Amino acid sequence: MTEPETQAILDDLVDEHLLHLTTAARYGMHDLVRRYLNQHHGSEPERHAAIERLLRHDLDRARHATLLIHPTETRRVPATPAPWRTPAEAVAWAESEYDNLVSTVYLAADAPGASPALATQLVAALSRPLANRGHSADRIALNQFGARLAHRNGDRRAEAQLLEDLGTLCAQVGHTADAITHSHRALAIWTELDDSQGRRGCLVDLGNSSRLQGDHDKAIDYLRQALTISTGSNDRPGEASVLNSLGLTYQTTGEFDTATAYLIRSATIHHEIGNRLGEAIALANHGWALQRSGRPAQAIRYHHRSLETFRDLRDHYNEAEQHWAIAQAEHALGDPAAARHHWHIATASPPGTEERPNPRNTS
Repeated sequence: MTEPETQAILDDLVDEHLLHLTTAARYGMHDLVRRYLNQHHGSEPERHAAIERLLRHDLDRARHATLLIHPTETRRVPATPAPWRTPAEAVAWAESEYDNLVSTVYLAADAPGASPALATQLVAALSRPLANRGHSADRIALNQFGARLAHRNGDRRAEAQLLEDLGTLCAQVGHTADAITHSHRALAIWTELDDSQGRRGCLVDLGNSSRLQGDHDKAIDYLRQALTISTGSNDRPGEASVLNSLGLTYQTTGEFDTATAYLIRSATIHHEIGNRLGEAIALANHGWALQRSGRPAQAIRYHHRSLETFRDLRDHYNEAEQHWAIAQAEHALGDPAAARHHWHIATASPPGTEERPNPRNTS
């Protein structure tokens, strides 16, 4: 139906008290009405067709959101115009629809036709819009479900992507052994499919997980393999991602000049290719490297620059972290009032930041 036709029907249903308006553009229904409709309305083919239409709509929106937030993610989703003007609007959509999106994936798994394959694509497309929003345990379970569904459907590419995402998610919450297992499984499939970008992504994840385990030599080895793949295929987004992870690793080993050199290169490439999120992450990591090398006055400038971008992107976790970083630097510079101000802002950030990922990986 067209939007005016749909709006007229919704208005009639509200007048008859079968729907109620919850916000300016959202509707709800009483539990008894919902139960009756589930039991009595529509044949099985009609219900399955409705599920598939809903999946296609959600998948289209999730792909739009992904490319607004992370415009270089054309490996994950096809290029497509967005219905929103800003990344913040895309994130707001993902947050408001979170429960519906998750429910739709599980509902579609046993439906006939294209729905199961669309469900796995939707899980992969939601990775960026839902990043840093919390829900880590739910998202790990959702990706595990999606990977099993892709395996059952024989969709090796979707399985590899969801296993790769599982590696990232598990590392963020400190489950590094699980992360490494998932990343190796994904790497094997990407190698089988001869997908160099997939291999690069998994090698970055393995490097980050090895760093979190304290095995810096292994981390650097994985990341240098990933860098070779990126530069050899002129994959500039991939190169920027690897450079960021190398900067984090050398920061951990205390080689701060080497770390900042990698992070500056990462931020520069992200800026040139138009990836604001990637640039902000690299700038934030540059700020942390300067702080840890005893240069808090220089660090503040980078934290403020990244803070502006995270605020625009509605990335509350990274926004809170930059306030915390500024507070640390102000405290080191002898300004406790300014430090307290930013610490208070950090701890009062909006919901979605309650589960603290490990530092600032981007791929």
